[in-house]
Amino acid sequence: MKFTIKLPCKSWVFKYIENNFGNPANFHSNLFLSNLIKNSIEKPRGHRHKVINSQYTKEIEIEISSEQFYSFGWELSQKSIIEINRIIELQIKALCLIFVSISTSFGKSIKDSIFDFQKQINFTDTDWNYHSIAKYLQRNLPKYDFKKNLDNFLTQTINDVQNRI
Repeated sequence: MKFTIKLPCKSWVFKYIENNFGNPANFHSNLFLSNLIKNSIEKPRGHRHKVINSQYTKEIEIEISSEQFYSFGWELSQKSIIEINRIIELQIKALCLIFVSISTSFGKSIKDSIFDFQKQINFTDTDWNYHSIAKYLQRNLPKYDFKKNLDNFLTQTINDVQNRI
């Protein structure tokens, strides 16, 4: 028997989870997320009505083991829902920064890099739109000069190899 819990999330977080872990999501291949879910589930505390953040427009089911279900519970607290969403959002944003940084360091335009990123992770413009990604990169991309660091890394690696010869 399969046990699942429901995770309210933003549309682009839903799409990322669905693309990478299926629906219902099976996080067993990702130890970090699997442990995060295990440590976040709890048994319900009374009959209170949960108020879900309005930005979480989608809901995905996540598989949990029968051991987790009976030992820890079958519900996520509001705090856990926010934390899990935040962590997965940070993973997606980190992937975006890395992907676009590498693409632009090899001469691709930021616009083309964003479109390639969306295509690579199977996002449509309705999941995480181009303008939103561009604004995020505008705020965060200048903080890390990937090309400069890549050039330094390659120069140092070549020097190390030459010194060994």
